Amino acid sequence: LTFVFTEMNWKECCICLKRPDDLLHLPCCASAEPYLMYCKSCLKGMCSNKDSKLSPGECPCCKRSFQVELTEDKVVKGVIKWEKKSQCGICNQPRTLVSHKFTLCEKCLLGKLYPFTYECQRCHNKQKIPHPMWQYQKTKNEFGHSVWACHVGCGDYTYWKIIPEDAKEIPGSYIPDSWKEDNE
Repeated sequence: LTFVFTEMNWKECCICLKRPDDLLHLPCCASAEPYLMYCKSCLKGMCSNKDSKLSPGECPCCKRSFQVELTEDKVVKGVIKWEKKSQCGICNQPRTLVSHKFTLCEKCLLGKLYPFTYECQRCHNKQKIPHPMWQYQKTKNEFGHSVWACHVGCGDYTYWKIIPEDAKEIPGSYIPDSWKEDNE
């Protein structure tokens, strides 16, 4: 099934498919996907109500969190990025979190969206890691320069490299520049 975006259907809410005049972009995907627009009613609905306050919502595409700004009479007037300094739920590092639902930093959110299998440098066992460890590899055949715990063999913090089958699955915009030079 292929859907062709035309100028005509770019002006509708991606959720309810209505065409109100108050469409807004989310701060995360607006530049990459300009046709992703949402009406104020759907944006408010994506943010759960807790004690008459809106909690952050989650982008349906990239899973980053956002907050809506409300006027005094509780009408959505804008959308802003949600960020919070705290410990990431996956890498346990003190970082700026971009996902309130999973308490994840930017890199771990990317790793959660693309959990690849890596080879441990010490024991050579394979392990799925929810962090973009490929970004720490100078080339796709070298082990990276950042450590992660091995849970399938040696039990130590060690270096990793993505397995060749999974390296082919990395989205083009996330392939390190040094790898592109390696292919030329």
